[in-house]
Amino acid sequence: MKIANYSSILGRLMAGALLTTLTFHSAELSAKETKFFYVSPAGDNQNPGTKDKPYKSLDATRNAVRQWKTQHPNQDITVYLRQGKYRLGQTVKFTLQDSGSDTQSITYASYPGELAEINGSRPVLNWKPLSDDSILPDRIKHLKDKIWVYSAPRIKDKTWKINTLYQGQKRLPRSRQGFAYDNPYYTSPQKSAPSPKFRKLTPEQQSNKEYISANRSEIIEQGLRGEGRFGCNELCAYLFYPKGAIRQWQNLDDIELFLFTRAEWLHEIRGIRRVDPSQRRAFFDFPTKFSTEMRQWRANAMATKYPHEFYVENAIDYMDEPGEWCVNTQLGKVFLLANEKPQNVEIAHLTECLLVEGQVEGVGVGKYRPGFTDTPVKNLHFKNLHFTKASGYQERQSNFYTHVAYDLYDAPSAMLRFRGTSHCSVENCLFNHSGAAGIRLDLYAQHNLIKNNKLHDLGRAGITLIGYSPGTKDVNKHNTIYNNHIYQIGQVQLSSVGIGIIQSGQNHVAHNTLHHFPFMGIATLGHWKHIANFAMKGQLWAKDHGFERPAYSAITRSQELKNKGNFYQFLHSKKNLIEYNELYHGCYALGDINPMYINTCSGENLIRRNLVHHSNSHSHVGTAYRTDGGSQHNHMVENIAYNCAGGFAVKSVGNRYINNLTLFDQEHYQGRHGHIKVVVQREKDLFQSQTLRNVCYTKAPIKKANVPYPTMRRWFPLFSLHVTGRNLTTINNYEKRQNPNNCDHNILYSTSPTPGPLPPLLGPNSEVTDPQFKNPANFDFTMLNQSMLKKHGILQVDASQIGLTREFPEKFRRYQIQNEPTQQVRICSKSHLTPKS
Repeated sequence: MKIANYSSILGRLMAGALLTTLTFHSAELSAKETKFFYVSPAGDNQNPGTKDKPYKSLDATRNAVRQWKTQHPNQDITVYLRQGKYRLGQTVKFTLQDSGSDTQSITYASYPGELAEINGSRPVLNWKPLSDDSILPDRIKHLKDKIWVYSAPRIKDKTWKINTLYQGQKRLPRSRQGFAYDNPYYTSPQKSAPSPKFRKLTPEQQSNKEYISANRSEIIEQGLRGEGRFGCNELCAYLFYPKGAIRQWQNLDDIELFLFTRAEWLHEIRGIRRVDPSQRRAFFDFPTKFSTEMRQWRANAMATKYPHEFYVENAIDYMDEPGEWCVNTQLGKVFLLANEKPQNVEIAHLTECLLVEGQVEGVGVGKYRPGFTDTPVKNLHFKNLHFTKASGYQERQSNFYTHVAYDLYDAPSAMLRFRGTSHCSVENCLFNHSGAAGIRLDLYAQHNLIKNNKLHDLGRAGITLIGYSPGTKDVNKHNTIYNNHIYQIGQVQLSSVGIGIIQSGQNHVAHNTLHHFPFMGIATLGHWKHIANFAMKGQLWAKDHGFERPAYSAITRSQELKNKGNFYQFLHSKKNLIEYNELYHGCYALGDINPMYINTCSGENLIRRNLVHHSNSHSHVGTAYRTDGGSQHNHMVENIAYNCAGGFAVKSVGNRYINNLTLFDQEHYQGRHGHIKVVVQREKDLFQSQTLRNVCYTKAPIKKANVPYPTMRRWFPLFSLHVTGRNLTTINNYEKRQNPNNCDHNILYSTSPTPGPLPPLLGPNSEVTDPQFKNPANFDFTMLNQSMLKKHGILQVDASQIGLTREFPEKFRRYQIQNEPTQQVRICSKSHLTPKS
């Protein structure tokens, strides 16, 4: 029998430009003297920028560097930032004028032994007690003596977009109140009127680009058929609120709704466009992707952390706990509830702290420029800096969404953003306490290095690489994300990834540790094909999905997609190498999500030798590893899943799941998924992927699962089969069509009695035998059953090589989760790879 071999795949991935990414930083540009500039918060912009007389601001220092480099184009330049806070009034932009070259490297770094802080906030010093309580609703009038007020013109004119306040290292909570729906539709949606038929955009609406206009909600509101009735699609435009939850606030534009939708994996935040008190409807400023009709999953799975079905935020009515605050832009005031005059409070007003921007074609309305050649900023480096206290990014109607709204194309949502860069780097930096994301590599991004950084307590994602929407432009690739520590991200936007690889290929993601994340850890994403098809046909929504926001990203380059065959050629998340990463305590906030996830990618992504442990995704296919949504020809090899809600999901066509270890050594199994979970949506897809030489071990009792497949239902949780439709005739035919080249030599073992011989579905050479794991509790997954290894050709997986390496900075190794004791992150004892800086 032929056993799949992935060595040729690895060879192609590691060849050429990928290895160049790992080594270009170590090349000596030339043996020449470096020019030094100095900047300090205590300096003066009239100074010459020397060590004794430094500049004061980053802008002034950057301008001085510009002048110097034009006269000395081959001399390396280092700018040293002295200790202190660099409070930014606006984003500091580095353009082609600030670029290095093949013969010149430019570096911005903290002075040795110091850590300079780049801060996107302003301190609030002049709090005053509330003088007029007429603004207070009756429910909090008794708190009037504890409410403090800060006024500023930049709040009223909305120069400052305020959604994040800090007191010391703590993000202060905005006023919030949770509610449950009381409209009968939410409790019995199946009994409501059927959803209306598709309504296509007219040619006039398409030519006028109404699909991205300010009238989206009106289009849905007015366009649905069936007067007096509604389908779940309408609930993308509004929600029915319970009595007293929402009113016609004076500052309605400031109020936000924290929403869960029928898509258990998507969290959305929306403003309120208008309120309809007669029917108790609140219309969103623009539609959600999925309707706000709730499934039972959310009430069950998230009852502890998020016990309500939606939340109202930033309304003064609900500012009733010490530390809570709200902003009223109509009055130009921030209100804060505190027992005494607030101290050490900072208003985060800036989302992007630093922007490195070449000349690039954008993504959005009117930004498509066929044949445009991008010119990147080169050889610009940031080292040993602290980025903090930035504001959260508020999504807008004009945003273009990736995939199924997991993130945004070309958006200023991170503290440090590369937008058109090549051979640039971020090393040994700290990103924390921000409503924004950490690092974005947007659009054109090649041969960049993100290494040895610590990112935590962020409102959105950790690190994202986001190229162009589907089309022929493939310029986000060959980047390295190495040895970074990421945790407690997605603190505002729950559906935010730790490391996102979106329309980006041939990258190397290695030796990162991610933990305590609400959504996905590492996600490799393309773009849903059917969403693009909807958009090309001018459809506003699809079945119960509601308004397809990501669809319109897919047609920005529509002239490239038409009549050109296979849609997968326009998806660029391919040939990524993701290895030696550790992920744990993830997926705690939403459902149908996975720590390691691939969706709609064009192939040959290699996921190998990663460790996922102690993660429990709620609902549906919440395994540790998963290929989903038509992802084809990817490879999951020699990975470990330990004490998770499931092992790995076998789904889609042409994928390989080889030599993976999945263990559960606790007696009480709460997961709904098997260690190997085969998901079949179409009969023709069954056994179109390879599942070979995997080892599944459990101490949980083997039990009968609710699986209509006769010979498999007795083997849960070691193995489970999920078949859409559950046609018994079709299911009974699956076993007869089993191909041992695609499923065989798998080991299943339980410490409790097993129900007899393995079903033929698993292949003639699969067997029940104890792999004899040495010490999983201490991450030693050595298998002592040598005869088993030899008989089936199973390889050992050494977890001591997985996770952060010894190169990771000592100063970043300690971490704290909320009020728990400080801990030390695990450092692997071996490392198979060390990129040089």
